[in-house]
Amino acid sequence: MKLDATRLPITIRQPRRARILWYFLPLLFVVSSIFIGGWIRIIFISLAVIILIVVEISRLVDVLIIDPNKISLRSGLINIDTASLYYNTITDIKISQNLWERLFRFGKLYVNTPGRSEYEIMHEKTPNPHAVRIFVEKLKNAYLNTLKMRK
Repeated sequence: MKLDATRLPITIRQPRRARILWYFLPLLFVVSSIFIGGWIRIIFISLAVIILIVVEISRLVDVLIIDPNKISLRSGLINIDTASLYYNTITDIKISQNLWERLFRFGKLYVNTPGRSEYEIMHEKTPNPHAVRIFVEKLKNAYLNTLKMRK
């Protein structure tokens, strides 16, 4: 994923590497179905396909959208919720990573506004969260500078 201010809006989805263990489970079902015959083979292969579909849908449900003047989090499949924050209201951008997330270069991105105790936007499994934070901070500074120039 290349973060480029000339190609806004940017849509950030959860990477497949964040759910790598869930991709090994269908592989395990398919490999074990080689040694099993009959209806159990069909059941194992069907379970593998269902698991892959569920993992892919769950990966695409939460989307972080970076616009020139705001950052948004869209979540949900049927009931879609959207939380948007303009850059002039953002006070804090926090990143949280455990060892597994650091190894596979993803983490949690938290965005906060003043007067709130909890974070307004929380995007889990953000690919390369440090680069995203730096990119959002640059866009925030550019947005604040354009607001100052208008005054």
